[in-house]
Amino acid sequence: MRNKKLHINVLYRALFLSGLLLPVSAEIKTVQSGNNINPGTTVNETVLKAPGNPDGYTYNLYAHQFTKIDKLSGDKNYYEIMISDSGMEYIHSHYDPKKKVVRYGYQLPDTMQNVEYVSWLWRVETPPVGADERINGLNDSGCAVYLIFKDKIKTYCIKYVYSSVVPKGTIIRKDPALYPIQQMYMVVADTWSAKDKGEWKKVVVNVKSDFKKIYKVDKCPELKGIGILSDGDATKSVVVADYAEFKITGKK
Repeated sequence: MRNKKLHINVLYRALFLSGLLLPVSAEIKTVQSGNNINPGTTVNETVLKAPGNPDGYTYNLYAHQFTKIDKLSGDKNYYEIMISDSGMEYIHSHYDPKKKVVRYGYQLPDTMQNVEYVSWLWRVETPPVGADERINGLNDSGCAVYLIFKDKIKTYCIKYVYSSVVPKGTIIRKDPALYPIQQMYMVVADTWSAKDKGEWKKVVVNVKSDFKKIYKVDKCPELKGIGILSDGDATKSVVVADYAEFKITGKK
């Protein structure tokens, strides 16, 4: 695993903090898609908007390219890179409530612009017990993927979560400490149930469409970073989860 210090804007810190919660609705549906993890099987695919950009670029973001965000993390790292039987590289997270939260991230290079879609696989083995992202003090998620945007002045975040109980499609407003300079919304992309234990699910996000819909604007700023977080510090829960096969597509 390559250890390269990731220089992330200090504004990220407040984007991960809890804030005012405002649930609204979103259009999310589930379909079956082909699974390139184990040929002949399928995975559940959560689609916010149908993907497809044949004239653009595709960038495969591998698990080992994510790095620990030191200034936002505890010293004891509970993430590790693992390889499946089929040869797929993935990030395995095993959070113990005795540990401080650790965050991983990837900063997009300046040359990667006009991002249209981000997709990934995730699965939850052990979700946080008693967690509910709508309630302050219970804000834990089995999996979370952060998309970080930046314009000239403001920093924005959309946090997609694999929730323990909040219905899929819920959007939750989370005002960071420096609001309105920093703004964040949470989108529940999957809701866990016992039958989902150990099952990979695929999430495909239409970056620009989601940003415009959630923030109610006509233009989406450039995507600057992607982060992941699995934690159970609020509920004092053990959380076990995995992430894999991040993919970024955009216009050339």
